[in-house]
Amino acid sequence: MSLLQEKTNTNGIKQREEWIDYLRGIGIVLMVAGHALIWRPLTKWIFGFHVPLFFVLSGFLFNRQKWSERGFGKFAAARFRNYVIPYFLWCAICFVINFPIFYFNNRHSDMLLTAIKNLGWIATSIRVDGVFLPQNCTALWFLTCLFLSQLAFYLLVNCKPMWQCVLAVVFIAINYVTYYFEAPLLPWHLDVALIGSVFMLIGYYIKEKRLLDKIQTMRVPVLMIIAASMIIMWNGNTDMYFRQYGKDLLIFIFQVALMSCALMWICRSMHTLYLKDLFCTFGRYSIIVMGLNITTNIYARRVYNFVGRRIGVNLRWVEYPLLFISLAFYFLVILLYQKLAAKNKKFSILTGR
Repeated sequence: MSLLQEKTNTNGIKQREEWIDYLRGIGIVLMVAGHALIWRPLTKWIFGFHVPLFFVLSGFLFNRQKWSERGFGKFAAARFRNYVIPYFLWCAICFVINFPIFYFNNRHSDMLLTAIKNLGWIATSIRVDGVFLPQNCTALWFLTCLFLSQLAFYLLVNCKPMWQCVLAVVFIAINYVTYYFEAPLLPWHLDVALIGSVFMLIGYYIKEKRLLDKIQTMRVPVLMIIAASMIIMWNGNTDMYFRQYGKDLLIFIFQVALMSCALMWICRSMHTLYLKDLFCTFGRYSIIVMGLNITTNIYARRVYNFVGRRIGVNLRWVEYPLLFISLAFYFLVILLYQKLAAKNKKFSILTGR
């Protein structure tokens, strides 16, 4: 049975969900490629839009009528279950998985202090005392940030259009201040979450204004991708985790809007979604990939560095096939999760369901 048969709604809704899951899957594969430290220009291009793309899609999917009726409290509770609970669960899982490396790296130092710093990272998803601790699956920082973005966006989207513009400008101004004055990173990336809510607003209005319907030919999104790519390469290095927006935040927002709109149109308009089951599966279970991504990279690099030293060969080139091996591993873990979740629904909490 196809993995896509989990959706049982009408055909129109199913098609919409398929292309959105497909694009999410592309985004999560790009995340894996970006974290694999492959060819630097490609990494720079990926970081120029792949994280904001998820914010844009979240805004595109927001059901204003549904959540306005249910209220902010129920919305916040639902998003807490969707993002925050899986965040802590996957951090705990990766902390256990990485304990052998943690023990080996810190056997000659104050292990208790380092463990406390690790727990501090889990609590805040930022550097603790200047120490960067990648073994705690840093890719998951996005979940707590997205949670805060959802809350800010809820308040934003329920304002009148004029106040939406005012608040969006305020959110952008806050990030200008924190960026240019090099303010410390805030817990759960609160300031970045405000920019995330602006990206969500962009996605929301792409849907509300039916911008995708106004594009008639493939030529337009192709030109948008070319233009966005040129801007990305010119704008410089970007990384939302570190609050790096390149030369200018407004340029960063513009390049993301261009790229996101173009990719959304292409995925929605494709008659055949190539490797549909694969990308849609990654899209639906992206939290699993986020949770295991850094852990997989750490163990993979340790293995081939060890082997390389033993045989006296630089195995840097192995990172390219390892990218595909990692994707295959994530896919197998997802299949295992599906079997476990089918037998016991309690496992669904790992993906926020």
